Formats: sequence, C-alpha cells, structure tokens
Amino acid sequence: MPSANSEADRARILRQYGILDSGAEQAFDDLTALASQLCGAPASIITFIDGNRLWFKSTYGLGDASEAPVEHSFCAHAAGEPDEVFTIENALADDRFVKNVFVMPIDGLRAYAGANIIDESGTPLGSICVVDFEERVFTKEHQDTLTRLSRQVTDQLRLRRRVLDLERQARLLEASKTHFEHFAQVVAHDLRSPLLTTRQLVMALTEDHGSNIDTDGQALLRHMKSANDRTLTMLDDLMEFIRAGDEPAGDGRAFVDVDLQAMFEQLRHRVDLDDTTVLSFERGEVERLRTRPVVLEHILLNLINNAVKYIGHDRGRVVVKACYEGPDILLCVIDNGSGIAEGERELVFRPFVRGSSSAGTEGSGFGLAMSQRLALSLGGSLELREGDEGATGC
Repeated sequence: MPSANSEADRARILRQYGILDSGAEQAFDDLTALASQLCGAPASIITFIDGNRLWFKSTYGLGDASEAPVEHSFCAHAAGEPDEVFTIENALADDRFVKNVFVMPIDGLRAYAGANIIDESGTPLGSICVVDFEERVFTKEHQDTLTRLSRQVTDQLRLRRRVLDLERQARLLEASKTHFEHFAQVVAHDLRSPLLTTRQLVMALTEDHGSNIDTDGQALLRHMKSANDRTLTMLDDLMEFIRAGDEPAGDGRAFVDVDLQAMFEQLRHRVDLDDTTVLSFERGEVERLRTRPVVLEHILLNLINNAVKYIGHDRGRVVVKACYEGPDILLCVIDNGSGIAEGERELVFRPFVRGSSSAGTEGSGFGLAMSQRLALSLGGSLELREGDEGATGC
C-alpha cells in the first residue's frame, strides 16, 4: 500500500492538476472505452487515490459509480508497484482480496489489471484499469495496452495543468493590467490638474497684462503655453496607448467582413491632407477581409497621417496598398519621404521614441507604439520596411 510520504506528494500533485471531483471529460471517457475494447473486458476505470477514498474520473461498464473506500481498492495496491502492471487472475484465490467487498458477492469482481498513472515526478497518482467478473488471464499485449493508455492519461493531466496555469496567468495579467490602468489614470489626473491650472494662469496673464509685458516676456509666455500643451497632449496619448490593447466600443468589438474599397473611401475623407501631397489607394485582388473595422481604420489613419506629416517636401506621395503575401493579407502605407535612419528602425515602436526625421514636427512618440498594440489585438503585426522611397508600414 502507498506510504505516508507518497500520499502527501500525491495530494499536492492532484491539487495542481485540479482533477479531483471534476466533471466528465470526453478525452478520459474515450480512454476507458478503449481500454475495455482492446483488453476485451466488460468494465474499465480511471481512478485517482485521494486520501482514504478512490475517486473515479471515468468509468466504462460500471454505471454511475464515482468512488470507493481506498481499503477495498485494487488500485491502491497497484500504486505500491508503480513500474508494473498489477494483475489479479482470480481474486477468490488471492488472500489479499478474498474478503474484499467487491469480490465477495457471487457476481463480484474476479479479475483485474491496472497500469499506474505516473506523474513526471515519478509519483503514482492512480491507475487506468480493466476488470472482469470471471477469472481470466491478461496477456502481455493487454498489459502493454494499459501502459500506453496510462501515458495518455498522464498527457491529458499535463494538458489540463497547462490550461489551468494559462487561465491563472490570464487572471493575474488582467488584474495587473486593471491595477496599472487605474494607477495611470490617477497619475494622469493628478498631473493634468496643475498643468491645466498653469495654462489658465498663462492665458489670464497674457490677456490681462499682455500690454505691460515686453516682447521677450511675451515670447517666454508663448513657449510656456506651448510646452504645457505638449505635456497635456502627451498625457492624453499615454492614456490612449495604455488602452490600445482593448477593443474599442461599437463595431470595433467584433470581427466582421469588410469591403476594403469602402473602407479606403472612408479613410480618404478623414485624412488631414495638404495641397502638396497626393494620396492614393490600391486594393489589388483583395476585395474583402475579416477584421475589426474601427481598429483597422484607426491603425491606417495613424500611419497615413504620420506619412503625410513627415514627408518633408512639397511633392509628397502616399499610397495605401493591399496585397496578398502567401496566405496573409498585407496592408501597406508607402510614402516618398526621407524614411527612418537605419539605426533608429528597431526603436520606432517604443513609446516616447521619435526618429531624427521627425525633428521640427509635433508629436509624443506614441503613434506607432499604439498602432503596434492595436495590430496585435487583431492577431496581426506591424513592421517597418524600407523601400526605394521613404518608409513602408505593413
């Protein structure tokens, strides 16, 4: 019978798997059915030893039985020989079982074969077994079959633990994310208040006393207001970046089939385009794609506006192009600007980072980082490709 030490290890491991008293699962039921069919036995069980009880995860041919006292268990004896398939050919002829409550009835259990379910630590957790109500011999092939099936049970347990771990990590990440967002909102609110007060004071000082302030003083006030406004914009962008991984409300929440040409036409009217830049769209063979339209439009609009803003000359061209790359759909925003310096290309998707080509233009350095997070939320990605002219965002 199992020792006290192995019992403590088994209880700890079974808790990690979360298997005890769990509901029926098709994967385990399939294994008991296979055990009976392959061994030619009328009944089979997947059992786990839980203290003083033997708990049945799955049964075949035994009705609604769910557990049994461990002192009457054949499987507990099997756990004492973890490297062997434990077999009984005739329980009535075995002193260990002749008075067993499952053996004593006229139609009681007579033959048993069980292979241990072994955890990766080497701890026997229970067994997958077949039983018969007539004495019989279990062949080497039957024993090998049970051993193979026991490994499949162990694999199912590992998969179950992995799913539980992932669910636990997801809950922790969600809690951490919620805590961080709350913290960031509090900080942003606390920072915004004095910045708004400063802006109001600067505006009041300019309006009420501007005539008494010399030219240099007025220039300093303008610089102060501009710096204050940039900081407020950065705080707003920071909060938007934090929320970027969440699905926007409304149509952005669900994946739907989108007419790409119709989306392009909507984007054309939303771009802040100057008179010197030409914007065009090419959808090629891509007519429709399945996506969250609000999220995708947000990404493309940000990339297009970035391209227009940073072209740096008065003969700007921006092309939004859709094409197939293998089974994937690529949406590319291509411009003929100066591009991004080679040493800066790995950094442009980080928050607060702005390339040297953006000098002289306003921005917080959150646009590409935010677009990257949104692309990931769609199951895609955003990357920078340097072409013959300017930069390509796909």
